[in-house]
Amino acid sequence: AAFGNGPTQSGPARQGQLGLSLAPLTGADRQQLNLPSGIQGAVIAHVQPNSAADTAGLRPGDVIVGVGSTTVTDPDQAVKAIQAAEKNGSKAVALRVMRGNQAIFVAIALPHGKNSKSG
Repeated sequence: AAFGNGPTQSGPARQGQLGLSLAPLTGADRQQLNLPSGIQGAVIAHVQPNSAADTAGLRPGDVIVGVGSTTVTDPDQAVKAIQAAEKNGSKAVALRVMRGNQAIFVAIALPHGKNSKSG
């Protein structure tokens, strides 16, 4: 089943339901964010105020390196892993995040848009 997004544009990947915009991690990002050199992942470019991501305490500049037990190395993988968790009916998803040289776990409640269609 295809999502209604059409072809993926280059540029930030969005995980709209969680209120995240993700961007590929570059070498310049690694230096600026003070990350260990071997880190791969999806850097959080923007967090929507009052979104699930904001409530969970995620910040721009955090780098998602894993979603649940899945290691992610780019924004597309991160978005797919989050969507897979949603499809499986998970109530929340645990993100492994690098914040500087500190690894943290952040649990985000997954909104279930299918069930609650109230406008």
